[in-house]
This record gives sequence, C-alpha cells and structure tokens, in this order.
Amino acid sequence: GDRPVAGDWNGDGFTDVGVYRGNSYYLDANGNRTWNSTTGGDAYFVFGSSNQTPLAGMWSAPAPAPTPSSSTNLASLLAPPSRKQFTDLSPTLLDQLFTNPF
Repeated sequence: GDRPVAGDWNGDGFTDVGVYRGNSYYLDANGNRTWNSTTGGDAYFVFGSSNQTPLAGMWSAPAPAPTPSSSTNLASLLAPPSRKQFTDLSPTLLDQLFTNPF
C-alpha cells in the first residue's frame, strides 16, 4: 500500500508531502498540496524496492546529521547507494530519502 513521506522537497523551508508506493515516489515538489504531475512541478521516480521502508529527512547542514552508532542497521541505512538526494529538484535542497536494506 501507500506510505506517506514528508520533507522540504522544494527548499522553501516548509514540509511537503509525498507517497511511496511499491518502489515509486510521488512527491509534491511544488508544495501546493496537490498532485500536478511532473509537468506541473511535482516529482516522480523509482528508487529502491517494494520491500524497503522510506525514511525522509534533512541529513546535512543546517540540521545535524545522524551519526552511525553501534547499530549496524543505522550504518547500513546511511551507506550509499541506499541514498537519493534531490539535487535535481533544487540546487539548495538538502532533504534526502533513505531506504532500509533489511
């Protein structure tokens, strides 16, 4: 089923919504709370696999980044290539999506 994801997809400082369905992300990248398709400013892409769990957040400055601890799950979660950064949507966008490998 659908899983909600939230993040500042357009870099305006406000939380935007999205849906993770299977291994596809549908993000309200223009921040208007409506799906307008990719031609209307929203984002769609395939990333990860359907058995993974999305985790969205601002993992770099100005927010403190999570640091791996003794948890191998966290270290695996943060390890590339399990990371998608939305530099294609905005040059200043810091939100990233992670999918867990277990």
